[in-house]
Amino acid sequence: DTPILESVPDDQIKGIDVLRAIRSFDPCMPCTTHMDTGKGVITREINSCGCTLE
Repeated sequence: DTPILESVPDDQIKGIDVLRAIRSFDPCMPCTTHMDTGKGVITREINSCGCTLE
């Protein structure tokens, strides 16, 4: 229940802002995080794992 503290209105918060907050706790967690808009429709599916970067 920790709030995301951003200096922009709620409707301007992007998915990357949420992932950045999650990454601050665990750098690998955003790769396995799914976001739900509450509307039940998948608008985009992205798998991004930086674990294999050389």
